[in-house]
Amino acid sequence: MHHYAYKAMDATGKLARGQLAANSALELEHSLHRLGLDLISFKTASTRNFLSRGVTRHHQALFCLEMEQLLHAGVPLLQALAELHISTEQPALRLALAHSKVAIESGESLSQALSHHSHAFPQLLITLIHIGEVTGRLPEVFGHLAATLRWHDETAKKLHRALIYPALVLTTVLASTAFLLAYLVPQMAAFFKSSGQSLPWHTELMLQTSAHFARHGWHWLLGMVVCLALAIGIIASSPIARNYWDGRKLRIPVIGPLLQKSIMARFARYLALMYRTGIPLLDALEHCRDVVGNLHVASHLNTAIDDIRSGIAISDSLQKTGTFPPLVIRMLHIGETTGHLDAALDRVSEYYDRDVQHTIETLFSLLEPALTILLGGLMALAMLSILGPIYDAISEIRL
Repeated sequence: MHHYAYKAMDATGKLARGQLAANSALELEHSLHRLGLDLISFKTASTRNFLSRGVTRHHQALFCLEMEQLLHAGVPLLQALAELHISTEQPALRLALAHSKVAIESGESLSQALSHHSHAFPQLLITLIHIGEVTGRLPEVFGHLAATLRWHDETAKKLHRALIYPALVLTTVLASTAFLLAYLVPQMAAFFKSSGQSLPWHTELMLQTSAHFARHGWHWLLGMVVCLALAIGIIASSPIARNYWDGRKLRIPVIGPLLQKSIMARFARYLALMYRTGIPLLDALEHCRDVVGNLHVASHLNTAIDDIRSGIAISDSLQKTGTFPPLVIRMLHIGETTGHLDAALDRVSEYYDRDVQHTIETLFSLLEPALTILLGGLMALAMLSILGPIYDAISEIRL
């Protein structure tokens, strides 16, 4: 099967460009005709580049939102997929929608058609769509998916935005320190040596540090890069190492509790979504192992799932792991008792979501002046170590 990049036109005269797999140009033309498009031109193309990028969570949320709106409006499923195929700008998603439409026309269900495109649709999304098909609540399921994916995407973006400014300031501090040690201090070292004056301890320390940095700076930098690359490779390839690292991350001061709250909010939000749409609880917990994004927490979820299968209550099973906070345990117990587990989980997610946002804002407000003070302190120390001896030398000359 070949992949073709095509240019086509719909019934209104609007041009559409995309990629589609077909065995021949004739099959490509027939497939586009079923999508409501007339082929204008085409060429053979490779899908490796854009398929490897997959589909972002943002585009998945948009897909679910548009599907909900189209299905609620009474648009037939095949027509809805054809319209989204034309309108979407994401190459991998456009190709997946085109293939899915052809697969549905061949007799597959929507969830079966989407399951062929794991790069575009995660297994959880496909499972929930299947539940929506079986229960006849597909538009409602798409609505829940859109809301959850949008929340997940916005939460991740908030975390990234909160880290941008501290990262820039820290980079500035490191760059300024490297400039002082590699350029400015070595130029002043010759002057201090020729003057023959006794230097204060902080100036001596800076001169020695600068000399060491000039001789071995590249060695230190190369060593850190190699060690970092090795650590990333070991963590990525070894489940044991990743489990250990994911557990250690949760114990890092300040950052650890923030990560744990974010994981708990995600766990509660997705578990509520799956429970609300009718997925059996054990199956929902198994899907949550992939959602939490932390192998240490996922391994404890495995232990809890085994306990639940043996007849232990959900709240007691999760409490035994020692990973889930008391608030999650209490709300799960209340949900089990009242029969409103999804509502209790929604409250847990909302609480941790607000708490994470408040913590990020607090850390950001404290981190900004702290890093500014650190940068100012380094500059003041450098000026004191350099300008102080220079001033003393000039004073002696005047005498």
